[in-house]
Amino acid sequence: NSKLDNVRKLYSNIGLMYAEQEEYENALSYMKMSLKTARLQGNDTAVAGGQTDVAYILIIEKEYHVAIDQLLEALEKAQSINHKQLTIKCYAMLMECYRSLGISSKFMEYQQKLGNLSSHVSQEAANQKVTDLTHENYAVRERQELEKIVRELEAEKSERDRQEIERRREE
Repeated sequence: NSKLDNVRKLYSNIGLMYAEQEEYENALSYMKMSLKTARLQGNDTAVAGGQTDVAYILIIEKEYHVAIDQLLEALEKAQSINHKQLTIKCYAMLMECYRSLGISSKFMEYQQKLGNLSSHVSQEAANQKVTDLTHENYAVRERQELEKIVRELEAEKSERDRQEIERRREE
């Protein structure tokens, strides 16, 4: 399951790299593969996070209605597992969608929900999390995670190569 988790993170990080290069079709494809892998794992946190990653690309592509569908599913999962940070992220992204669509009543609904939740979590921490998740810090953390996964995969390959050399010596 750890390897599957690494694969999921790798897909997500490749998707983010494509997003940084403004290759959104490829980014969306890799984000969807990451989401599919999270579903295979049965990890609700990873599924909800994957849905927000897919929605992030959809928002960039101005596919707000499809993004809203992903975000509402992610929000339901985040709330069912009481994951406050993901809930905050969903609220903020839903606000962005409804603001962009000009649906002020829904924008205000999620702004209110975000405000209510933020009063329970620390206001400063919630604001920082929303800011971090919607700016470059998110991509930096994801890149660091990708670099870690690549190092782990390289170490595994080196070990397999070493074992193969050892096996050949024994023959």
